[in-house]
Amino acid sequence: MGKKFIFNPETLSFEPKKFSIKDALKSIIPHLFITLIFGSILGYTLFNNVQTPELKDLQGHNAQLMSNFQILSHQINNQNTRLTVLEDQDDNTYRSVIGLKPIPKATRMLGYGGNANNLSLSLFSNSQIINELSTKSVSINNRIKLEAESYNIILNMVKDRDKMLSSIPSICPLTKKDLKRIGSGFGYRMHPILHVVKMHTGVDLSADRGVPVYASGDGVILRADASSGGYGNCIRINHGYSYQTVYAHLNKMLVVPGQVIKRGQLIGLVGNTGRSTSPHLHYEVRINNKPVNPLNYFYNDMSDDEYEIMINSASTGQTAEPM
Repeated sequence: MGKKFIFNPETLSFEPKKFSIKDALKSIIPHLFITLIFGSILGYTLFNNVQTPELKDLQGHNAQLMSNFQILSHQINNQNTRLTVLEDQDDNTYRSVIGLKPIPKATRMLGYGGNANNLSLSLFSNSQIINELSTKSVSINNRIKLEAESYNIILNMVKDRDKMLSSIPSICPLTKKDLKRIGSGFGYRMHPILHVVKMHTGVDLSADRGVPVYASGDGVILRADASSGGYGNCIRINHGYSYQTVYAHLNKMLVVPGQVIKRGQLIGLVGNTGRSTSPHLHYEVRINNKPVNPLNYFYNDMSDDEYEIMINSASTGQTAEPM
């Protein structure tokens, strides 16, 4: 490259031009700047249009994850729908059948909130989708826990109800073939021995001596001894749920205090002990130790017609069978 000359007015002659570092930079920087701009444009174009195998793999994995998220979201929505149906059945069917009130809506809504602690996911591009799925999952889990607790309550109540139904006296302590007739019924009557009007706290079931007597419900033998109150050999059963039954004038007792018995189990034999004039069973049902009409508890082993005949017989018979 040839030298550049400039005119020096002091010497009135052309002299070679001297270049400083500043002049050099002024000359070079524009070229560098232009080069960088074109280089950046070229790099950006290549990066966005020329994909490496690694980048293609990452994009494929990302697309697969998005597809999986969509499938998972659909499954969670289906579970949510099914759980809503179960909640409705629980409130309006299962709890209603056993006399439980529906779970309050405010209590159920607590389960819908969910508390997905996913702050660390904010760095990911799909963080919003992940957070939504996580929140739905936590919400469903909370609702399932509430529903499981509700079903446990229902199950325990059903079990207890089955136990209660087995315990409540509901059969006649004598079989149909052994029962001759119903003597004195429940209520006030002229006592056949004392000759005074007195409350008859049970029902007299006429039968031959030695006829089997059966427990009318599950329970525990409370007493099995000779009563001093005119009952003779007498068995008392505690059925729980405030129920007791009394079996008096027995010829023989086949159980002992504290023994656990089942409905229909043989406990004694009909007799004529105590204040009695002929073989029969004096039978009582008590609720909170208050006598109630035993005929109301014979429904399990009788048809409607048989039950009506028995009621009519008890109300009109009033035979002289003592307690």
